[in-house]
Amino acid sequence: MKYNHIITACLLLCAVASCDDTKVEYVDSTNPDGLVVNGLENNQIEVYTGGQKQVEIALLPGDKEYPNIKDSYVFTSSDKKIFTVSNAGVVTGKGVGEGVLTISSKLYPGRAARVMVRVTDEYFFVKEILVPDAFKNYTMAPGASLNLGDYISVLPANASDKSFAFRTTDPEIVEVSEDGIVKANSLGTDTITILAAEQGGEAFTELIIEVKAPTYQALDRTEWKMDTSIKYSDGKNYVPDGSTGKPEDLLDGKANTFLSLVKPTKTAGYTTGGVTYKPEPNAPLFFVADTQSETTTFDYVRFGYRTSNTNLYLRPYGFSIYGSNDGTDFELILGNVDAQPASTNVVFNLPLPVSYRYVRIVFTDWDTKNGSTIQLAEFDLGNTSFE
Repeated sequence: MKYNHIITACLLLCAVASCDDTKVEYVDSTNPDGLVVNGLENNQIEVYTGGQKQVEIALLPGDKEYPNIKDSYVFTSSDKKIFTVSNAGVVTGKGVGEGVLTISSKLYPGRAARVMVRVTDEYFFVKEILVPDAFKNYTMAPGASLNLGDYISVLPANASDKSFAFRTTDPEIVEVSEDGIVKANSLGTDTITILAAEQGGEAFTELIIEVKAPTYQALDRTEWKMDTSIKYSDGKNYVPDGSTGKPEDLLDGKANTFLSLVKPTKTAGYTTGGVTYKPEPNAPLFFVADTQSETTTFDYVRFGYRTSNTNLYLRPYGFSIYGSNDGTDFELILGNVDAQPASTNVVFNLPLPVSYRYVRIVFTDWDTKNGSTIQLAEFDLGNTSFE
């Protein structure tokens, strides 16, 4: 009877098996020894900010077959400000830096991998260096300077490295600093080459510079109106110094009359004639010329310093030039100019001619230890011609 029961059980099992149409896949039950990310060098994923990389995973050893089930891995970013990772293993660069990507298997607990993710900004090479046509054949006066860096642009505009190298064929005629400051030394013709620094000269452009003797023609100042940025306690827009000190004295052609203003750093003020003239705290100090014409075109500014007192601490050390056609909105023409206080008459050449009705001179540097006022004897505008 015992044997009959055994035979019956076997027949029942056989019957059930023969009636079940389900296909069963037999998989090697041996667990994988490890988990790796394919296609990496130095166990590192490199991606640009905004870029993406798909993580490719393999189980070891590679000569065995393992289930490759979708969503069977967990991906974790150590720093989501550096990179994020989707459930499908797509890494997205977010910010420049490094982080760790951890990958673990849901099917095989304990099997995991860690890789470094390095995120950098995508590098774009300079394809072309652009300089305005006016500088491609450019004439300068001896002693004049030009900041080329203010006028250079590149393509593509988002180039990764916008630094340049500058070369000149004859520095005795024209010299160029590492920052692109061109200085005209002597009469002659020279070639300046501008190269994209990081490409060894693959992208470059050339400029022809002629240094010629200049002739300066001042504009007629007869109708000009002058003003300053300040009103002192007595209602004056200047500090009296005897019979002079007024902004209009800048236009009288005399070296012994002058504009006089209290230095902004002289916070206690300057007393003369029983009146204490104090500067306005944290306010720019300037004078402005209204030329009465919106078509006033000029390519230089001239300063004349007083000859009756040659103390340098009474002269401006630096200034900026602004222009406007409505007297309200001013545009920078040339910034942080060395006022050359050791000279008597100085011509400041502009890179290109400009046209404005109003011209503002803002003092930006002066002697902060000695003297109470900034003084300037002459101011005019004009145009340059070359022989």
